[in-house]
Amino acid sequence: MKKIMSLFVFVLVLLTLVACASKTDVDNPMLDNVTEKDIADLEDLVNNIDGLYIGLLDNSSITNSTNIEMKSNVITIKSGGTYTVTGTLNDGQIVIDTNDSVIINLSNVSIHNADGAAIYIEDADGFVTINLMEGTQNTLSDGTSHTDEEITGVLYSKDTLIIAGTGTLLIEANYLDGIVSKNSLVIENGIFNISSVGDAIYGKDDITINDGTFTIFTGEGSAEAPVIEEIMGGGPGGRPGNPIPSTTTDEENEGSFKALKTQGKLTINGGTFTIDSYDDSIHSDEDIIINNGTFSIESGDDAIHANSTLEINGGNINILYSCEGLEAFSIILNNGYINVYAYDDGLNATSGVNTSVGGPGDHPDYSDYDIDSTPSIIINGGTLIVESDGDGIDANGVVIINDGQVYICGKGTSLGMIESPIDFDITGIVNGGTVIATGTSTMAYEFDNIDSTQNSFKITFNKFYSEGTEIVILDTASTTLIKMTVTNSFETIIFSSDDLVIGADYKLVIGDDFYNITLNSITTVITS
Repeated sequence: MKKIMSLFVFVLVLLTLVACASKTDVDNPMLDNVTEKDIADLEDLVNNIDGLYIGLLDNSSITNSTNIEMKSNVITIKSGGTYTVTGTLNDGQIVIDTNDSVIINLSNVSIHNADGAAIYIEDADGFVTINLMEGTQNTLSDGTSHTDEEITGVLYSKDTLIIAGTGTLLIEANYLDGIVSKNSLVIENGIFNISSVGDAIYGKDDITINDGTFTIFTGEGSAEAPVIEEIMGGGPGGRPGNPIPSTTTDEENEGSFKALKTQGKLTINGGTFTIDSYDDSIHSDEDIIINNGTFSIESGDDAIHANSTLEINGGNINILYSCEGLEAFSIILNNGYINVYAYDDGLNATSGVNTSVGGPGDHPDYSDYDIDSTPSIIINGGTLIVESDGDGIDANGVVIINDGQVYICGKGTSLGMIESPIDFDITGIVNGGTVIATGTSTMAYEFDNIDSTQNSFKITFNKFYSEGTEIVILDTASTTLIKMTVTNSFETIIFSSDDLVIGADYKLVIGDDFYNITLNSITTVITS
């Protein structure tokens, strides 16, 4: 009874304050529509909440905590604890400013802030957990400008941010970014639908995603990205930085339109991702590790980009469109299913500068190299399917295939440039697995015949075969070793399998044409 009377008196005081408020406090017409029924409905909601609560209502929010400061529509949490939040602010903000850890349970919350972050974590010496309560839908949005231009996100945290729960979070970032943590960002679970002018999810120090469902759209989407200008421009990988200028003063995110971005390590242990990004879809200035997850990616630049190491240990990755599919200094594929379409290179291992030496068709004469300091693509397992208009696999260093299933259809004529199904500056080694690659012959390198331990052949024809042509390779017993329908025109085939034996004969069937192949060395090169 005392609680009810106290709440009743508190609401009366708030109503009096609203009635006496100046025009500057209620200049949003939506804030004038609060009725006694709205307040009564909010009371019903919070009465069902155990523990500390915050009931949001324009200029009439309520709480049972003495550590909450309310000024107009800015709700500031001044002490640690667990708070359940429900209700709507049509123009307001929740601020967390405390030396303690805070847990916020979002339960059907809707917050729009016309000139700043909807939720702003200014200080929390421990960490802040945003818990998306089961069965709830929560919406956060901002306007096209922020009073403080450094606060770039709709959900913005200066400290470590953890997001958990199985509820839904909808974010519409009209100024710049969706979720921002200037420290570490951990996402345990949740359903996320994010549309952002800038980056969708940014964790400065590192990002860890353990599970969740993500639907992300950034910038103007991949369809509007000027891919041709990017490929023809300068800079690492043959492309300049993002072409859209940004007005923000936050240099870390200036001109950035990525779906997932961090300056540190990015780890994905699971989840379902549907991404349409103007810029890189998944980006780290250091390392990316993907252990599991399902991905459908359309990218206006790189689908997955790490400045250092990209390691994929599992998952199902479908890159429907990209400038380059996977790009890093070192790409390591241990397992998983990866299907790439790239306007330029399918996989690109680069140091960020042009390390290529020699002209088209020439191999650099390196007697030794350090794998740790050399751009490399290492395939240890899994399935890789690449369709590219540029190089299928391109390493400004070494390519090593130890196991797995690798299928490459390289067009080899991206914007008139000569490309290769498998391109490397130092060496290409095959030790296991099944590899078939098609493309043009000008820069089609065969595997190294000294360092490789598995047999292979490269055959070049005196004509091009059209896309849609079926390739079949048979042994002497007419057993099919591989069958593939090629999606680009081609004049060269590279094939390696543990079924190939030196001295044995094989038959290659391409449409109505037949070719007899005899393996005479670990790497057999044939011109037909």
